[in-house]
This record gives sequence, structure tokens and C-alpha cells, in this order.
Amino acid sequence: MFLFYGRSLASWFTDDPNVLDEAALYLAIVAFTQAATAAYSTLQQVMTGAGRTLQMAYVSIAGNLVRIPIAWWFSAGLGFGATGIWWALNVGNILKLAAIFWLFRRMRLFAPAADDLSSAPEGKNEIPIS
Repeated sequence: MFLFYGRSLASWFTDDPNVLDEAALYLAIVAFTQAATAAYSTLQQVMTGAGRTLQMAYVSIAGNLVRIPIAWWFSAGLGFGATGIWWALNVGNILKLAAIFWLFRRMRLFAPAADDLSSAPEGKNEIPIS
């Protein structure tokens, strides 16, 4: 939708042709990372719900801060202008997703605790139902 109808979506908010052009460009660029952004947002909420709020704050802050030098490099260093800034937002989202996925895998939130089955008698690894 963002990729093909960005200008139409932006026209709900303005009729300035320059703003429409820039908004359509921005929406077309961020269309490429909507799945990554959705995955990042979902995993962040899972981790927050599991009590990993400090780690999520670190990832969020670092992920947003890293966008600044990337945006400068893409826009000024490589000469892409505003387009470089929009791509830097995508890179930041992908980096945040990678960091959260790494933490998610490392923390093993859904793995059974080691002593859950260790105290069960031999051959009795079933959970008793009473």
C-alpha cells in the first residue's frame, strides 16, 4: 500500500505538490521494511512483557541513536539528501530487529527451566494432573 499508494495517502493531509512528492518517496522507501518493523515491535512487546524492560530500553535508545550518524552518512556523505535519511530509518529498524532477535534467542524465554524435570523420578517426566 505504501509502495504504490503513498501519494494518495499523503494527499489526505496536504495538497502541496512538494510535500506530496517527498511523502510518496518516504512511504515507498519505508514500505521495504514494514515486515521488519512489525517484527521488531512485536518482539519488543514480548520481551517487555517478559520483564526485559531495561534491555528493550537499551536497544531502543541505541537503535534510535545509531540512525543519526547513518542518516548523516547516507544524506551528506554519500550525497543522497533526504532519501538517505529515509533509508537510515530503515537501517535503524533492521538493526533493532537484529538486536532484539539476538536477545530473544539468548534469553530462552520459553525454554523449560533446568530443574523442572531434574527432580522427577526416573522415567516420570510427565507433569502430574490432579
